[in-house]
Amino acid sequence: MEATIASLEEEVTAAHKEKEEAISRNESLASELEALTEKLNISNAEVNVLQEDASRLVNFSSYISPVHQFL
Repeated sequence: MEATIASLEEEVTAAHKEKEEAISRNESLASELEALTEKLNISNAEVNVLQEDASRLVNFSSYISPVHQFL
């Protein structure tokens, strides 16, 4: 009987340790996901700025093109 109780206590201890490790890993992954989400948001903002710049350049170039015909 004592051996059974000791074995069950070991199993409970091992299960508790696995649970704590899983919680820790989950928190670590959540932090990593948050950091990656922030990087993605920054990248998206930079892409939007570059798209706006490209659009301005296209508009400027179409404006300048007729002017060069007269030069």
